[in-house]
Amino acid sequence: MKRSSIAFVLFFSLLWTGCTPHDTVDKVNPKFFVEELNVWDFTVNDALNALLKALEVDTSDPTVNKILELIEGYRNKEIRGVAISYRTFDPFGNPVLGTGAFFYPRDLKPRGIVEVPPIAHLDRGASAAIYVGKKRFFEEAFPAMLNYIAINPDLLGVLYTQDLPRPFLHDANSGLVAYHMRKAVEEYLLITENYKLGKTSSVLGYSLGGASAMSVAKYYTTNPTGINVDQLFTGGGVYDGLEAFKAYVRTEKSDYLAIPSVIIAMDTFYNLNLDYSKIFANGMENPVNSPDPALGGDGYAYWF
Repeated sequence: MKRSSIAFVLFFSLLWTGCTPHDTVDKVNPKFFVEELNVWDFTVNDALNALLKALEVDTSDPTVNKILELIEGYRNKEIRGVAISYRTFDPFGNPVLGTGAFFYPRDLKPRGIVEVPPIAHLDRGASAAIYVGKKRFFEEAFPAMLNYIAINPDLLGVLYTQDLPRPFLHDANSGLVAYHMRKAVEEYLLITENYKLGKTSSVLGYSLGGASAMSVAKYYTTNPTGINVDQLFTGGGVYDGLEAFKAYVRTEKSDYLAIPSVIIAMDTFYNLNLDYSKIFANGMENPVNSPDPALGGDGYAYWF
């Protein structure tokens, strides 16, 4: 249910977004774009069928039927998905290669640009760039089905930066990496399609992506990026980390297995020098391959 709600949030948000202009372009020497990792061509109908199957959506539901009716005119639309790498920085300020994916209509007549940061993927094989390589559609790419350019940056911590913990809830780095991804997409489209990306974005985010979407909008509007954010939609995110952890203390329970990664990321990137034996009940070296604490697992060994 939670996964299907992501698609609905994205869909209804996009009904209010505008258009992006197509301008005259010049040659470009890329400062951010490094390499094309994978390309995947498909139709909206292909993506729709895959998404409905993955989310186990009941197509007889009236709300789902309404969405399908609105998408009907786009079903044969051709989309290209591209996974790329680009120059960016880790939270310590070290230069690294970031990755991500973006999608655009092959006719280069998009309704606009929508940037969707990732939800809290828990394993190393889950990210936008990796999914495009596997020709797998994913929720954050949903705006592409409605004829938008969809930009999906990966968090650091995958592919070229897999030795780093993913910087969950790292405000400054989330915004910076997303900006560098957008600039790389801009350069890629200039080089390959002679197409100039517009300067206005809508930013959407759900779950971890909700907090990241706030970070992206904040970065764009507080730095000289030249990017206008016309709309920001978030849902289900952690916007006050301290209050979130206070809630977990009160309830003495959390079903969300990404929380160890949040703690590890903060410990790493803020140099907190935490004693994990006082934080994780079963320790960081717990060998129990189960997400169930009652079986002696704490989720960490199971997922990582």
